[in-house]
Amino acid sequence: MGGSSQLWLGARSDYAIRALAELAVAPAPLTAKQIARARDIPKAFLTVILSQLVRAGLVRSRRGRIGGYVLERPPEEISMAEVIAAVSDHRVTPPAQLTDPYQRLRGHLVHVVESLTLAELLASNFADERFRLPDEPPVTRT
Repeated sequence: MGGSSQLWLGARSDYAIRALAELAVAPAPLTAKQIARARDIPKAFLTVILSQLVRAGLVRSRRGRIGGYVLERPPEEISMAEVIAAVSDHRVTPPAQLTDPYQRLRGHLVHVVESLTLAELLASNFADERFRLPDEPPVTRT
């Protein structure tokens, strides 16, 4: 399935959310290198993601000695649907018909993604490591 039929939170969306979370709590602009180091994101991949977030109007880039990246809007105004749309080829759209169980599930997921904001993630147990749902056990490293 391609296009709007899928709702997938892959590495690109995960990295974008983690980068936005880092920017949301930063007291000053951050460079791509600082974000990559703080959130364990490959810097080359992050620079592409940051440029997509800038184009989508979620992040602003500042040049110069005190330059770096900052959020364009408050975390309360950034929905996860916007983030996913900014960094993926998929549009987050609800299914046309809800008779099929898979489509009903997809509809629920779309609703969650559309209504969930960056601020809500930050207020929950959004961990330094990876995005975890509230009832999910923490990821352990071996």
